[in-house]
Amino acid sequence: MRFFTTVVSFSLLVISALGNVTPLHAIERFNGKITGKYIVKVKDGVSKENLLAKVGPAVTHNWEILNGFAGAIS
Repeated sequence: MRFFTTVVSFSLLVISALGNVTPLHAIERFNGKITGKYIVKVKDGVSKENLLAKVGPAVTHNWEILNGFAGAIS
């Protein structure tokens, strides 16, 4: 039984390793002028509300799921 489990586990490992390999995604770069618009992700444990109060009306998007915001920040 132990041999069978080992063979099945190894076979699944080999099949998954040789299966569909997805290529890496290329990083897109923008060669234009910097617009001053940024996406900010706040670290865990940092108060996003205090940071939003300092940034003020420049915030254009406020995301709860990302724990961050976007805005025109100079």
